[in-house]
This record gives sequence, structure tokens and C-alpha cells, in this order.
Amino acid sequence: MAHVCRDISSEFFRKPETYTVNDIEEVEYGTVHASRLIICVGASLPQRLYETNGYAHDSILNKLQPSLRNYNLAHNSAAATLEEFSMGIFKMKDLAKLIAAGQESKVLTRLALIDAKKSATRSIVMDMDEEYKRETMNLSGVPQIIDKVGGKLVSDMNMPHTVVLGEGATGTLGGGGQSEKRDWYDYVARKQVVDLKPKLIQLAKIHLSASGKEIPEKLDVEFNSLQELTDLEKADLRLKTSQADKSDIDAGVLDPDEVALSHYGGGSYSTEIKIEPSTREENLSDGE
Repeated sequence: MAHVCRDISSEFFRKPETYTVNDIEEVEYGTVHASRLIICVGASLPQRLYETNGYAHDSILNKLQPSLRNYNLAHNSAAATLEEFSMGIFKMKDLAKLIAAGQESKVLTRLALIDAKKSATRSIVMDMDEEYKRETMNLSGVPQIIDKVGGKLVSDMNMPHTVVLGEGATGTLGGGGQSEKRDWYDYVARKQVVDLKPKLIQLAKIHLSASGKEIPEKLDVEFNSLQELTDLEKADLRLKTSQADKSDIDAGVLDPDEVALSHYGGGSYSTEIKIEPSTREENLSDGE
């Protein structure tokens, strides 16, 4: 990083105006102006922290580390708990005295014999002074704990349960998480327009400039649909679009040629109506 812009009228004010480009082995290639780069930030930092951090924002993965660690720990702990879910307890008379007298071998032999009998006859043979029982651990709160830890992970990732964990959120109504998916698609679509689209347009301008080609006055990016409609949904959408088009054509708002070219003039069907102002002006002039 070579120079920070101090010109208040510049779009790079209080940001690096030039960057030093190095390869993975820290070999310096030279200095590049910020206008020739596509700057992708992670988690935005306040200006003071941004400057202290070497004019670099934070990684979006940093805040996820505790949540990911806790989620992994919760599942590992639950699995480890299952190994001790049912514990056998064997009471032997004078056990402490036998161990104190150095007769551990007799104790181990007795336990091995009981275990062998249990395996062979599916029953336990014991002396009247001995007692054997099984204690089970109470796991009633474990699912709720895992749900809470998973919910915190989902919240920190700012993504729905259906995307992060492959399941609907606990307590949601029916629909298989469809509402969450729609909200997620809407969120991604907004991020595409707000964050990704300007970068792609800037990339296109850099590419055209480097290729010696003229940069058009208007550059636009159209993103693919995030949801694939069924054939029935596509047919219903076309029907409703056609009904709306007919109303606009009958009212003189749209021209049939504009509608036809907008819907079918591209590589695939589009519901959008694109109007060329220059064509409209020519038609108005001819009408006069």
C-alpha cells in the first residue's frame, strides 16, 4: 500500500489510492491505482479500526470461529455422552480391603468371570453379598442445547437453517422451510445488485479499456434467477404477464412490437419490458 488519498473530493478519500502488488512469495510487481482494481471487503470496520488494521477490513469468517467451534463441541460432547449413557455399577463386599491387601488380581478375576457369564448366558451370576445395577444418564436437555448452539451459528452466518443446516428452524410452521428459502433468495438478490453488480460493471470497464475498446455509456448486469420455476408455475407466470401486457397495449401504454421484442427477443423468455426512449421519440415524431 503506497499512498492514502487525502483529497476530500475523491471517491478514494481516506482510502488507499494505490496498492503495491506482490505475488505469493512476496515478490513485488509494482504499484497499481485503486481505479484499476476490484476491491472486495469482508466485514466492514469503523474508520479508525480500518486505518489501524492497515487499511484493510476484517474477514467475515472471524466472528464465525467461536460459533463453529461451539457447534462442533456440542455435537462431539453429545456423541461422547452417549458412550456413557448407560453405566453398569457392581458392588462387591470388602472391595476396599481386598485392594488394600494387594489382592487386585482376585477382584479382576471375579469381574472377568461375571462379564464372561453375562456374555454367555445373557444373565449375571452373583454372590448374595454382591450387587449389580445399571444407571442411565438423563439426556433430556441435550437436544435443546444443540438447537441453541445451532441457532447461534445460523444467526452469526446470517443465513437460514435450511441453507446452513439443511433443516427448517425449530418451531416453524409447515412448508419445508420454503418461506426461509424465499427470504434467503431475496437477500442474495439484493446483495447481487448492491454489492456484486457495481464490481462486475467496473470489471467490464477495466477489461474494455485494457482491450482498447470503447466503453458504452450504459453498462448493465442481469443476474440469473435464483429459483427454478416448475412448468406449471412458468405457464401461470406467462398467462398473468400476457394479461397485463394486453391491458397496457389496449390502453396505449405499450406497443405490441415492444412487448414481443422484450419477451422473446433475447435468448430466453423474459417477463421484463424494455423500452428504447430513442424509438419512442421517433414514433412520436412520425405521428406528428
